[in-house]
Amino acid sequence: MHLQETPGRQLLLQGCLDRFGSSPSAMRDLTGRIAAFGQAVGGMRMTDEVVKGAMSGYVFEQTEVASYTAQIAAAQAVGDEETVRCCERILPQEIEMGQWRIENLPHIVTAYLSRSADGRDDGKR
Repeated sequence: MHLQETPGRQLLLQGCLDRFGSSPSAMRDLTGRIAAFGQAVGGMRMTDEVVKGAMSGYVFEQTEVASYTAQIAAAQAVGDEETVRCCERILPQEIEMGQWRIENLPHIVTAYLSRSADGRDDGKR
């Protein structure tokens, strides 16, 4: 469901950027892609990649929560109420996803440990 919400969030944010004649940072986009690639490559060598991936997903959600919180403060400071509304609409979705991730982390860890203890090949997935 969170992935299905992403295009809507992108459209909202693009509208905010368009109003100011701006675009997403190319450097930020490149950095994000490099980080994701590095995590994927590093995870291929780890036997507990699913646990590390779940932890990284939680950290990413918290980074998004912090980012939207900062964007709201910045928009409020310059009187950009449209961006405030946009970010306030998205922020609860990110908080909810972070909460889901942390609540499900114990299940992921115990499933990994159980599968690994049984010698199953699907232990890391």
